[in-house]
Amino acid sequence: MFDGYETYGLVLVMGPAVHQLLPPERLPRAPVYIGGLLAATMIGWAAGGVTAGIAADYLGRRRTLMLSILCYAVFTGLAAMSWGYWSLLTFRFLTGLGLGAEWGPGAAIVAEFWPPASRGRAGGALHAAYGVGLLVASGIWVLLSPLGQSSWRYMFLIGILPAFLLLYVRRCVDEPAIWIAASRDRREAQERLQMGLLKTEN
Repeated sequence: MFDGYETYGLVLVMGPAVHQLLPPERLPRAPVYIGGLLAATMIGWAAGGVTAGIAADYLGRRRTLMLSILCYAVFTGLAAMSWGYWSLLTFRFLTGLGLGAEWGPGAAIVAEFWPPASRGRAGGALHAAYGVGLLVASGIWVLLSPLGQSSWRYMFLIGILPAFLLLYVRRCVDEPAIWIAASRDRREAQERLQMGLLKTEN
């Protein structure tokens, strides 16, 4: 849900943000700068997805999910404090890293924890929550947009809230048994390989 909020929140506020952050002589090219913000977020999203997909297999689903939530909560909060266009672009790329990084470990946890008979419903709920986030972003922007030129900053500040999910994930979410078994098998295979190399050298 927060992914949906964060993504559509950018779409809603990037016009006012760019017009506030750009010098007047560059405003005629505002659509290009707006496209840059979207591109930076999507490139970050793709990079985060690939990186976290690999990390989730080696570091664990839970730890990778926690790092991804922390990444995007921190950088969306910093985006609210942007002092210029290029700082906002940088923060949006880093926010995108966190957004993309959530999907791999999140989907893996759903698939590995839920019983096979319920995985379809769980996956459907996971993806439906994205649409709910879009709706939430729209509603909040209706409330915040009348607050003036800096109202776009408040939208990004709300994106900090997922950081509180870290407490829940840390306390209530365990590593799936499937990943624990696979990680143990990987360590044992590496140990056998190292022992074989040592014997060969001796």
